[in-house]
Amino acid sequence: MTSPSILFLCERWKLAALPLVALARAGANILGVWGRDISSSAPVFMPAGMHGMLRQATHMRILPDDRGVLLDAVHVSGLASLAQELDIPCKLIPTLSSMAVPVAAKSLAPDLIVTVGTETPPTNALRDIPRLGWLNLHLSALPDFAGADPTFWELRRGRSVSGVCVHTVGQELWNGNSIAIETLTFKNARAWEERIALKLERGATLLANTAMNFAPSTGTAITPSTINPPPSGADWNLTPDMTCAAIESFVGGFGAAGRVGLILDGQRLAIDGLTQSNPNERSGKPGDRARAEQGRIRYRCADGWVTLTTLP
Repeated sequence: MTSPSILFLCERWKLAALPLVALARAGANILGVWGRDISSSAPVFMPAGMHGMLRQATHMRILPDDRGVLLDAVHVSGLASLAQELDIPCKLIPTLSSMAVPVAAKSLAPDLIVTVGTETPPTNALRDIPRLGWLNLHLSALPDFAGADPTFWELRRGRSVSGVCVHTVGQELWNGNSIAIETLTFKNARAWEERIALKLERGATLLANTAMNFAPSTGTAITPSTINPPPSGADWNLTPDMTCAAIESFVGGFGAAGRVGLILDGQRLAIDGLTQSNPNERSGKPGDRARAEQGRIRYRCADGWVTLTTLP
């Protein structure tokens, strides 16, 4: 059986790097990589066990993590550089909704478009291309948390079971078929980065296996009635029952989801990050706030104090 030809579209570099390498090492026929590039300061998180896979494909500096999280931050030079080292043609575009994408799909004539964690619905021009398949690696077990960053919402709602799913994209983003799902179980203390790393480790392999053996007629239909509703207003709250570790992961995942407006005691704040976490500092009671230098707020959570930085 001949493996399908692939046009790989990169929307979020942090999510796409490892699956792209997995596809290349599986021998996928990748006609091109199209997407946005990044600066060299942007980290890609993954478990240490995956570094060997990547070092054989591209030059990377592996840096120790400075927050005690049990994974490494791998700094890469960007999408164009990785594609070059994998010997895959690369085209940089501002967004996946660019008209250059359907033009490329028509001229390259791939069997499949492949994306990772996309939130961009297919354009009319892409939908009109006959016999063009589309596989997306979603970092949750659909229909859970379709849309906005699923890992962030799982962590916020205390979910210990999640998964990864490869699904087809139909006329809309979520009306295709679920092709392959793997369930994952997490320890309660896992941080946002650890969850993403494990999901990408499993998801990259699942995507490569699915793409190499893809048959358009397979899978189970995803219906709108089974997709979880979007996050509610309560999901944006920092609450005094959260631990220091939970708030650290919450704020980190929140930023990774591209959001800044958190709610603290009914006040919406532009939280930029967390600068200090002091578990076991028992002064005050959960929910207290203390003054700090300009642009910072100290907040008493369940087991200690955290210092949050805010935007003007």
